[in-house]
Amino acid sequence: MIAPACLNEMGATWILQTNYTSILLPSFEFRKIDGAINPRKIAIKLDGAQDDLKEKLGQLKDNLIAEFGLPNLPSTRWEKKRDAFIAELQPRSFEVKISSKAIELLSAACKSSNGEIIKSRYLSGTSISAGRTEFIHSQDRQEVAEWEAALKELRALGLVEAMGAKGEIYEVTKAGYDFIENYNAVSDT
Repeated sequence: MIAPACLNEMGATWILQTNYTSILLPSFEFRKIDGAINPRKIAIKLDGAQDDLKEKLGQLKDNLIAEFGLPNLPSTRWEKKRDAFIAELQPRSFEVKISSKAIELLSAACKSSNGEIIKSRYLSGTSISAGRTEFIHSQDRQEVAEWEAALKELRALGLVEAMGAKGEIYEVTKAGYDFIENYNAVSDT
């Protein structure tokens, strides 16, 4: 069995003899780099400043072309591919128009332990709830229609999805949780 210190030394020897580029994933900081990797060596930080990221990705492209003898890409094609890649890295911004009732319903579902919205129809009327919050307080047709429209709005935006065969249980999607997190962050500023 090889001791971890020996493995670290082997890695250090290999890395000193090899060209490498460190690529830091979003939310990973330079100070977290540990072991044989030199944290002072310039790296690509995927959620860093956009001008710096573009420059570093260009350097990586040039190094790969030189190292492997690859044909060069036309600059307009490279920039289009690079910019599409960078756009995929950016957190999704939700600049959609969404009603206050839909936000209220989604927020309650996100806060509940199971992330669900339950819609039930009884002989006495309709019920829409999330966690311990009941949203329809009377069976006034306008109130019922407004909450049903809010739920339909959340489904159309992909913030919740129907579960089960009857379509009475709706579960918050990742996009729904991201939306509420982003909405709350903007509201707090």
